[in-house]
Amino acid sequence: MSHWTASSGMTIPVAMAREADVDVVVELIGGEDGPAKAVCEAAIAGGRHVVTANKASACRARQ
Repeated sequence: MSHWTASSGMTIPVAMAREADVDVVVELIGGEDGPAKAVCEAAIAGGRHVVTANKASACRARQ
């Protein structure tokens, strides 16, 4: 996995979800849009499993 730093900005979680050696993404950011949605979408697009406690996002995806 690549080395990520705080100076890399908000794209860190999305970039990490796209890493080839990631099998599962655990999203605990919260909210139905913004970073939480971007991380989940990137992980799913890459064929990764997503585990979340984010009820707002999960409910929105089912609508």
